[in-house]
Amino acid sequence: MSLVAASQRQLAETIGICERTFATWIQEGCPGSPRNYVVCEIIEWARENKWYPETDGELLDSIDDEKLKRELIRERIEKLRRENQLADFKIGERDANLVDVSVIRRFLAEFSGRIRSAISTIEKKHGNDSCSPIRGALDITEKELNGGVIDCND
Repeated sequence: MSLVAASQRQLAETIGICERTFATWIQEGCPGSPRNYVVCEIIEWARENKWYPETDGELLDSIDDEKLKRELIRERIEKLRRENQLADFKIGERDANLVDVSVIRRFLAEFSGRIRSAISTIEKKHGNDSCSPIRGALDITEKELNGGVIDCND
C-alpha cells in the first residue's frame, strides 16, 4: 500500500517541510500531481535532490590531513544516518494522518448504496420526486468518486 497525500499542504505536513517549499519542488521536477502525491516517491526524490546535496566535496579536497578527512567523512555519515532516522520517524509519526484512498473509495461506494436504498424506500411512500435533490447530489458525488476525484481537505 502506498500512502497518498491529497494536497500539497497534507504532503508538506507529512514529511515536515513547508507548503511553499513543496510547491517549489514540484516546479523543479518532484513527482506528484494534484490529489495524488505518493509520499514514498516524493521522499525518495527529496533524498536524491534536496536533503543531502554534496556540499562537503570542496571542503574535503582542500584538506591535506588524511586523518582529519576521514574524521569529517565519518561525522558526515553519522549526520546523514541521524537525519534519515529523523525523517523516517517524522514520516512514521504522520502516517496515522494518512489513509489509503482505495479504502475511502470502497467505504463511500458502500455508503452510497445504502443511501440509494433509503431513497427508494422514501420514494415508494412519498412519490418518485420526493428525494430528487438528494438523488441529484448523490449522482454528482458518485460521478466524482468514480472519476477518482477525492479531496479530503475541501
